[in-house]
Amino acid sequence: MFTEESFLKIFILLFVLFNCHGEDRRTKLVSILFEKETTARPELLFSREIDLNSKEGKEEVLIVRNIQEEILAVFSFENSEPKIEYNFRFTSPSYGPFQYSWKEKVWQPAPYSLEKEAYLIQNMEFFKLTGDNFYSIFLEILSQEPPLPIFSVPMIYREGKLIFDGLEILKNEKFLSKNLKTSFQYNEKDAKLNIISPTGEIEKVFYYKDRKFNTSNL
Repeated sequence: MFTEESFLKIFILLFVLFNCHGEDRRTKLVSILFEKETTARPELLFSREIDLNSKEGKEEVLIVRNIQEEILAVFSFENSEPKIEYNFRFTSPSYGPFQYSWKEKVWQPAPYSLEKEAYLIQNMEFFKLTGDNFYSIFLEILSQEPPLPIFSVPMIYREGKLIFDGLEILKNEKFLSKNLKTSFQYNEKDAKLNIISPTGEIEKVFYYKDRKFNTSNL
């Protein structure tokens, strides 16, 4: 007869086995990502299983740091065998932990960093776009493009394609040069993308239609 203690031991054993399997699989994915790079020093920062395309089954999205770059990689699985669907690499002349100064309106070196913290990928969220039954990837990315110092902009990827390039779309906006930080809010019901300043003010609005984001004047 099973006792409460027996059930607890079985639960702990299954939990450990499940996590070991997950760790082994993620380690394999990272090794595939860098199999041709002999000097790589990869560090897995994030992983999640999620449906990212119209194909059957879920994909696995990873964020990996390699020295002074961060890689967003997506893997699919066919007969349990992993395949790289796509990966995007982000770099910056100034790499390291940064924090935003609300008073000075600039990005400053952070006095410390959290374990497994991405430095360039400041935020990542997943939303379903109109007409899709899968998720797209929404990012807030730190960049450094002269004449601006370090700043952040949104980037959106759908099935491995960049469909909203904040670097290109917002580069000439006065609110970006003034605040050096833009984040995003997305409403799936209204297909509405708000570009947000650090104060929470909506600076620009886009609507997703016909597989692209169209601007709307406030």
